Amino acid sequence: MYRLIASVLSVVALCGFSPVRPAYEGPVLLSVIDRDRDTELETHPYRGQQWVAGEPGHRYSVRMENRSGQ
Repeated sequence: MYRLIASVLSVVALCGFSPVRPAYEGPVLLSVIDRDRDTELETHPYRGQQWVAGEPGHRYSVRMENRSGQ
């Protein structure tokens, strides 16, 4: 359990933003990409927020997609 919490906190700290929001809340889809594995991280709902679980030492990117049609 400690490793999971540490991993999640390290990803949030590295990215420097609040937890990932679900796509249906607005015109922008936000996702976190594990650059070492070249995969999009799965989100996990917790107390009304969306979280991602990362691994210490991995590199991550944040991807924003405009869903507004503009």
